[in-house]
Amino acid sequence: MSVSNYNNESEDYIVEQAIAEGLQQAAEAEPVLEVTLEFDDEQLKKIQQLTLALELSVTDLLDTAVGYVYFNRDDEEVKKLLEECVNKAKNNSVEDEYNRDFITSIARFKKLVLTALVAHKLRVLGMTDNIYECVTTGINLLYERLITHKTKVAS
Repeated sequence: MSVSNYNNESEDYIVEQAIAEGLQQAAEAEPVLEVTLEFDDEQLKKIQQLTLALELSVTDLLDTAVGYVYFNRDDEEVKKLLEECVNKAKNNSVEDEYNRDFITSIARFKKLVLTALVAHKLRVLGMTDNIYECVTTGINLLYERLITHKTKVAS
């Protein structure tokens, strides 16, 4: 690594830290909003395993899922997964009202706290209208990279 690359990475880190600290201060000064998200059984199983593995509360995990997507926002695979998730949600809402009633009856509701930091990340990602899709993409990525990967390695 050259010195100039190291300096750029160091400066980027300092800028990111300053933004995070400013957003944290803003979060403390403004009221916290909560969004209720509805998850099916498959997503709930992933959430349960991730909360156990990472020792996080469900609320913190949902926050972390958004953060993980944000962290990987320049990754083409993540961009593609987000786009697929949003398109799937659009298709499901148009095509399948009967199954929606069934899914709603077995789904569970979880709350995502929209702090200034989480709201900022959603805005940067362009996902303020697709919060559920962003969260589930993050959960799926974390699950695939932490739980499924561990299972494959152990085999």
